[in-house]
Amino acid sequence: MFNNKMNILKALGIIAVVAGHSGTNFFRWFPVYSYHMPLFMFISGYFFHKEGIFAGIKKKFKKLIIPFLAWNLFYGILINVLKHYGLVKFGHNLSLKSLFWEPFTGGWAFVFNGPAWFIGTLFFVQIFYLLLKKCFDDRNYVVLCLCFLLHLVSLYMAYNGYSAWFYSLGIAIERVLFCLIFYHIGQMYATCFENRDKFSFNKLISVFVVNAVVLGFISNHITCNIHQMRFPNHKILLPLLVACTGIYMCLQLADLLKDKIERESILSYIGENTFSIMMHHQFFFYLFNTVLLLIKELHILNLNTFDKSKYLSNIYFRVSAHYPVNDLLYLLVGIFGPLGCVYVVNVLKNKLRDKKILRINCFK
Repeated sequence: MFNNKMNILKALGIIAVVAGHSGTNFFRWFPVYSYHMPLFMFISGYFFHKEGIFAGIKKKFKKLIIPFLAWNLFYGILINVLKHYGLVKFGHNLSLKSLFWEPFTGGWAFVFNGPAWFIGTLFFVQIFYLLLKKCFDDRNYVVLCLCFLLHLVSLYMAYNGYSAWFYSLGIAIERVLFCLIFYHIGQMYATCFENRDKFSFNKLISVFVVNAVVLGFISNHITCNIHQMRFPNHKILLPLLVACTGIYMCLQLADLLKDKIERESILSYIGENTFSIMMHHQFFFYLFNTVLLLIKELHILNLNTFDKSKYLSNIYFRVSAHYPVNDLLYLLVGIFGPLGCVYVVNVLKNKLRDKKILRINCFK
């Protein structure tokens, strides 16, 4: 059954992800790097349901890991071709390590699909969580305590230099342990709290007040880099607190919008295609920069701030002379580039299906 509230929540989450990578910061009180990855763990946990361990592994491997590794191979070939012709100066060479190990540890071997590191982490969070639920069944608060303990263990590992252990396996473990608690909170929200939680202006104001107090009196640096497990300070409960306030802020907005946003809307379509947007938006940033370079080289526009050397060597290069318009353009390209490709593919699939049905009917 389609869940419009969660679909809107996914749309808000992926917009936050693309905004973070495009350099756009919507609101200083809720910086996207304080909550966007925990938000997706929360959403995934919300949809958790009990199943057998081996059946669950098989289903999740087919749904997540096979497309994850297939796209990793695609971008590995692409970026090595571009490197061969001197069109980029970043990305690793093709090897068994870059194809099958680094997607789960470093996650940025071929750069264009770098943000998809989350998919590998999500897979192992789901498997670990299946094992926890198998052991403790419906004792939600026991699982919550264990997840909180493992969350603290992940921070201890991150603060004490375990990330590089065994060819960066340490950082992969840290991510999984860090994210488990958000997955479980999502499952608890679905089973215990959602029916009692409706949009309230007072609730929305409350999370704003909490973040204002945190920023004003605890730390004005609340962003964290979960990919690299780097944190701005050693206030160990701060990442959990601000992730929860960010998630709840988005939940309140999603609940407010769920009866106003139709499934045929663009926002709903974004929510239904978060995998594609997460996988490909960085590549579309690169394509957009390439178009800007051509515009400059052909003297169509005088883009004096376009630095070709940075374009060749740094995937995060952005034209920044016309803020905030340039940020908006990167954000739109990162969202609607992958979305447009999904739309075209779906149209072609539907046409092929219709032709197949017509052909079958002709032979009847």
